This record gives sequence, C-alpha cells and structure tokens, in this order.
Amino acid sequence: QRPYPIIAPLSNKTKRKPLRRPRSFSHFRTTMADDEQGVYPRINGEMLRRGEPKDRIVSLVGRVENFDGQTISLKTGSDDSIVSVEMAEGVQFDLPVQSDVELMGLVQGPGAFSLFVARPLGKGLDLELYNRTLTELLQNPKYVQYF
Repeated sequence: QRPYPIIAPLSNKTKRKPLRRPRSFSHFRTTMADDEQGVYPRINGEMLRRGEPKDRIVSLVGRVENFDGQTISLKTGSDDSIVSVEMAEGVQFDLPVQSDVELMGLVQGPGAFSLFVARPLGKGLDLELYNRTLTELLQNPKYVQYF
C-alpha cells in the first residue's frame, strides 16, 4: 500500500491558459482586496510627480530622508529628488532615517501619495540601479512579458 494518494495528471481538456501581462499602467485596476499577494505596480518619483497611475495602489522604493510624524521625505532616485509621502489614517511608521524602504499606497494625483504599508529593505540599496531597472526594463514594452 502507498502512504500517499495517487494524483492523476491533468488531461488535455484541463490545460490552463497562460497569464497575460498588461501593457501599461492604464490596465491596472488594483485594490487591496483584489491583490492578496501584495504585489503592485512599481513606480518612481518622476512617475509620482506626474500622478500616474492615478487612483491605483502602487509600490514606491526609496530612502527615508526625514520623518516628522505625519510626512515622510523619501529620496527615490540618484538625482536627489525628494518625494513627500502622507500617512494614511491609522498607519504606523517606525523605520529610521536613512533606511531604505518599500512603500505601498495610493496615488491620489500628481505628487500625492497616501501610505498604507511600509516594508524595510535595510541600508545600502543602489537607488540609481533600481531607478534604471524601472525605466529601462519594467516599463519597456519589449520586456513586459517577463515582468
């Protein structure tokens, strides 16, 4: 007797369709309830200043430059650009200044980002490389099928 159940292989009738990735941010309709995996479109400071993708939950990576209890000043790239991030009601933020973080929140318009969740990334993240990866790979239609 086998100590484990026999699992039949999938038949040809039950093949799964491959996942199709969206080509632009306009196809994202992400809400907290829709995406239980916690994976959201990645943006940088320049995209946030343009307000894209508006009314979407996104991921923003940078280095904490200052925190006054309500607003986080976040350096998002190698060009010393600083983005202000407002805390959503009830959100706790206790990461130290000069630490690298991933922030998940809602883009409310040009330069307006409301923080929901912060994940620490340690120290020493190469923000220039991260920014180049975003702009040259993740947003390039040529490579969208891989990300």
